[in-house]
Amino acid sequence: MIHPFNSRWFATAGALFLALATAFAQDSEPPADPAAPPSADAATVQTGTGFDVLSAIYAYRAGDRDAAYSRFRAVLERDPNEPAALYWCGLIEMERGLQSRRDARATTDAARVQALDADARKAFGDAQLHLGRLLELAASDPEVRRVRPVEAGLTLGIAQLAGTDREQLALARGAVGTLEAYNSEMEAAGTPDYLGHFFLAIAKWRLGVWGRDAAMRSSASVSFARALELAPQPDPALPAPAGVPPERTAVELYKSYYEGVSNVLGGDRALGIRLLDDVAGRAAEYPVLEALRADATRLREKAIEAGQGYETIHFDSPLGRIDFRGNVQVGGGYDSNVILLGEGAALPRRITKQKDWFGEILAGFDLSRRITSEEDGLAFGRALTIGFGADTSHRWHTRIREYDINQYRGRVFMVWEPAEDWFNYWEYQFANTELGHQPFIGAHSGYVSLTRRFSRPDEFSFGTYLSGYYQYESRRYYDPVSDHRLDRDGNYHLVGIRQSVDLLRADRIWAAHYEGKEGVAADNDRRRWLRGYIGYEFRDERTQGNEFDLNGHSLLAGLELPLPLRLSVDYGVRLSWDDYNQFSLFDATRDTRDDMRQVHSLGLGYTIVGRGEAAQARTLEVRVRAAADFVIQDSNVTDSASQDIYSYDRQQYWLALQVSF
Repeated sequence: MIHPFNSRWFATAGALFLALATAFAQDSEPPADPAAPPSADAATVQTGTGFDVLSAIYAYRAGDRDAAYSRFRAVLERDPNEPAALYWCGLIEMERGLQSRRDARATTDAARVQALDADARKAFGDAQLHLGRLLELAASDPEVRRVRPVEAGLTLGIAQLAGTDREQLALARGAVGTLEAYNSEMEAAGTPDYLGHFFLAIAKWRLGVWGRDAAMRSSASVSFARALELAPQPDPALPAPAGVPPERTAVELYKSYYEGVSNVLGGDRALGIRLLDDVAGRAAEYPVLEALRADATRLREKAIEAGQGYETIHFDSPLGRIDFRGNVQVGGGYDSNVILLGEGAALPRRITKQKDWFGEILAGFDLSRRITSEEDGLAFGRALTIGFGADTSHRWHTRIREYDINQYRGRVFMVWEPAEDWFNYWEYQFANTELGHQPFIGAHSGYVSLTRRFSRPDEFSFGTYLSGYYQYESRRYYDPVSDHRLDRDGNYHLVGIRQSVDLLRADRIWAAHYEGKEGVAADNDRRRWLRGYIGYEFRDERTQGNEFDLNGHSLLAGLELPLPLRLSVDYGVRLSWDDYNQFSLFDATRDTRDDMRQVHSLGLGYTIVGRGEAAQARTLEVRVRAAADFVIQDSNVTDSASQDIYSYDRQQYWLALQVSF
């Protein structure tokens, strides 16, 4: 068997390997595989073919693939079972299919996409026929077995995986079965082949990434470990070939490469970037691994540019790597009902109006330590993140200073990821709120949620998820009350469920606008999603008094539409029904209080700087957002002066600069 890491093999394999690497790197799909045709000498000598096969191979190496394919087809017309011709025809057809797939992704013309997809399907089908026939021959003829059936089996798997249809996964698993059978046969004969395990590991990684099959990726790790165990150690007595890595080193690099790709596409993207960066650095020492280095570098950069895999701001500490995130928002606006004055109700003493202009500033940060199974040996689950954070918000009014609001919050949190795309979040928070620069509310709260995300890394879709959550809050109100029944100190419970879904990508909605646009900013813009959400919340609030005890129900929904030119528009609505447990002290008719509240929010946003666009600050995002919020509250409470004290309308219009990093 020809080892894929010796200098003669790489001298003839590099061209096709680089082509495959480039093809599979497009659109963050499962990546390149190190399968390539054997050297011309090996193919000729090992299969006993003559001048026709040799001339076809040289035509291929000269770049004339059409001539090479015609000559190989001519050989097969004379001898349908010629193994070298079957092998090379399969590879050329596979390469044609990959090119058609790549061309299809480069255009938004629906008719052309359909035609190119059809061409790709046909090419992959022909590749499967040629390579499948070669595998059948290899199973029955010892001489044909020497035409690298392992590589042929892997190539068949690549061809089957190159499409995006789900049925391709089932076909690819058949190729994995072929490789497993080959390895079992070689192990039973006492001549285990590390290449067989190496290629099987790569095939399994591809299935695991593309099919999002965690068990297959775990099995791939076992195959990689066996390949490393069997890989020959370099002989210190022999000089190492210049620029050629030892077999074990090459296996290690490919193992890290596929682990990096898997994390970039659907796991810990920051870890994936670090792994790819390490592969690119080490592979640069060996010219024969140039394709691997280039592919690792390309995928790393695509992950960063897409804003899905950028590394957070971080620093090293005795506890390990600490990640930092922060945000600042500065803005202002107009409030039509600062004090939530009821319809027909008189203004409080010393308050001359209910509407005012306001300014606002918000800021916050989080520091966290992420512990993973890959890097830290976490024994339960994929990752555990522990951290703390704080934020503050301040709103001040130009005239009604008694209703300035200042809030200060501190929290500790933990996120456990038991499996890929599962998140269990826990948080404790203390908050202090001032009204008119005087203490108003002190609150301790706990929050827990379980979220299942349905991500599609190949589409950069991470916004489809289902989340259930519970929050408990213990509040203390510092303002004095004249009647103990108005005491709002107490326990506030909330249970909710929310479904968010990515519906349609921006470059599908506005295809003509994004045609031909390239670059980091264009990629960020086109990969935004038309995104919607719906949810339900139940509230149970019990206080020291009884004026504000209630059971409440809320329905929430929203939609965000990406527009061309980095704009977006969003709308959200919350409808709440509050069923109080008793009549209000202020209700002249002593009816049991019943409220219905509508909150409508409409916003327009513009992205000034997207994540990954600033070379010196990859995590930076700067946006401007204008919004209008409308609150309509209706209550059945009417006091003895015919004032609807709990019924009011409120409009807020504001503009803010939002910075996160």
